[in-house]
Amino acid sequence: MLRATRSMVMVFAVGALFVLPLCAHAATGDIVARLGPGGSPQWSPDGQLLAFVYKGGLYVAPADGKGTRAKLPDFSGQNYIWASDSDIVYLEKPQRYSDTSLFKSVVFQRDVSPSGKCLGIKGIAAPALLTLAAEDELNRERVFGPVRLIDGAVGYFAAKGSLDNPARFVPFPGRKQLTARESRWPRVLVLREGHRFSPGWGYLCLASISGWDAPGRPLTTDESFGFPVLSPQGDKVIALSLGRQSWVIMDTSGHEITSKFETQGKDPGTGYFAGAVGMTWAPDGNRLCYMRSLEDSERIIDMRLMVSDLANKNVVELVGPDCGDVHSFAWSPQGTAIAVSTSQCGIIIVRVPS
Repeated sequence: MLRATRSMVMVFAVGALFVLPLCAHAATGDIVARLGPGGSPQWSPDGQLLAFVYKGGLYVAPADGKGTRAKLPDFSGQNYIWASDSDIVYLEKPQRYSDTSLFKSVVFQRDVSPSGKCLGIKGIAAPALLTLAAEDELNRERVFGPVRLIDGAVGYFAAKGSLDNPARFVPFPGRKQLTARESRWPRVLVLREGHRFSPGWGYLCLASISGWDAPGRPLTTDESFGFPVLSPQGDKVIALSLGRQSWVIMDTSGHEITSKFETQGKDPGTGYFAGAVGMTWAPDGNRLCYMRSLEDSERIIDMRLMVSDLANKNVVELVGPDCGDVHSFAWSPQGTAIAVSTSQCGIIIVRVPS
């Protein structure tokens, strides 16, 4: 016997009850692939593979969902990045009270069909020590990473105190080094002096990604912001205004392009607090994806995935309620799809409406 609701189907068979999510369609984006349970998805640079974390392990599978997932050996990390199409770098979980960070690399081969399609991975090597970064407590220098820069250089940031402060980029040995263009690529920093009583909020300014350069021209001097995100082209910034409680988009001269992109506050329909988190630019820099939450004083009630097109100011809900709450997501390198980790459907690949 079968009974269905809006979001799930109940199947009675041989004295057992199974409850399965339907999740047949997203709200506005078509689900084109399902990769099973997992979280923290990241695309390979060419968009053919997807890495994700499941039960403490790191897995890699074809992004079209048609191949098998492969577990990388001895993964004991937390942050990871794709260094290339067949190389993943991660930060090993530091020992308690340790003042060093171990960055390790896992290299593998691709299983490729005669037509050039990637079917999965094979020939996985054991994790190798890539570099050991020591934190300098005397100078309050801490390590953050690994990171992959716009043009493919991989390494980590060493910052004094926090990543909101000026930092120097340290490339990994044997990997792509900084070019002159990349060394001038800006980072958005939060000057905490802008709001002494609210840590993490302050004036915005730009700084170089390499070296201990002093912050350059400030973007804001009379209003405190937090959570700034620079566009991939380095020409726009989105940040949350502390005073207005709204997300603001500005150019790198500080001129506001959109003064109220998304507001934070009480939702008139439900009475819950509504907010937007995880602002992430599309590769083309013309769209934004983020999670919109409803929450009370104790817990998050609902978490949906939204995509906004800045050109036509159109905002759509990408993943519907049938898939449950959204936990994490990642744009594909081409900007045509998003990998989404959900509570009911696992990791799904959703095509972004054009």
